[in-house]
Amino acid sequence: MAQPGLGPRLTKRERETLELVIQGMPLDRLSQTMHQSPKMVERYLHQGLQKLEHWSQQAAPGPTHNSAQDRDLGFLRPREAERAIARIVRAVGPNWACIVMLAISDGFKMRDVGTVADAMGRHIHSRLREGDVVTKWSPTEWVMFLPRITGTHIETVTQRLQHGHNAPWPVYVAALQPVGQESFAHVALQCHQHLLARYVSQDVAAYVNALAGVL
Repeated sequence: MAQPGLGPRLTKRERETLELVIQGMPLDRLSQTMHQSPKMVERYLHQGLQKLEHWSQQAAPGPTHNSAQDRDLGFLRPREAERAIARIVRAVGPNWACIVMLAISDGFKMRDVGTVADAMGRHIHSRLREGDVVTKWSPTEWVMFLPRITGTHIETVTQRLQHGHNAPWPVYVAALQPVGQESFAHVALQCHQHLLARYVSQDVAAYVNALAGVL
């Protein structure tokens, strides 16, 4: 099981390969740029993708235990949230939005998880309205259901969530509204996947840039 808050731990070569692929570089140029055979480049790519897939599956939404602070803030357990959201959706129809917020660290300071989670929990609670539903899919991933909300307000809330926190880790926020009769679970999973994709793109790019700065 992947440890909460930690990334996929790619090797230098795997990160470099994935970053160049993200930039659109074809395999033949990858081989020349990395001074590796095409077979070896394919191996780095395959291993990197396997790690990312495994990590995303291990980090995928699942039941989690809320902390005492979460309960005090009114955050619900996943199944409780599902029931509450279903009742609200029956009343308001597709007039709602989902926001997912994820904090990720590539470090090994697991002692910081509780501190980060508590600080982010307070931050989220201060940015939402009474009646919004909050649950957690992992110790540092929060899923929010916002009923009766306009597109402009969604952007405002997203910006307020993205800024003003003091978490020492990178924080990613994604927001979506349903299309047609999409379920909340489906929309939330899309947000989750968007965040993982952004993490992979931004973190790999940052790693390669940092590496280039010391070479």
